[in-house]
Amino acid sequence: MFKEEPDTRLLALLHAEQDQQELCVSRLNRFLIVGAREVAFLLAGDLVKSKQGETA
Repeated sequence: MFKEEPDTRLLALLHAEQDQQELCVSRLNRFLIVGAREVAFLLAGDLVKSKQGETA
């Protein structure tokens, strides 16, 4: 699957016709939610690793 860059979604929203704006906002929101979820998983993994290092 092709991974899009945030600027692609933002540019689509900026250039969207009025009837397409809602769809573009929805797609941008999904993109941001997925990105935030990925960051949260990375941070959680780092936290677990740091906690394991403390107990070693």
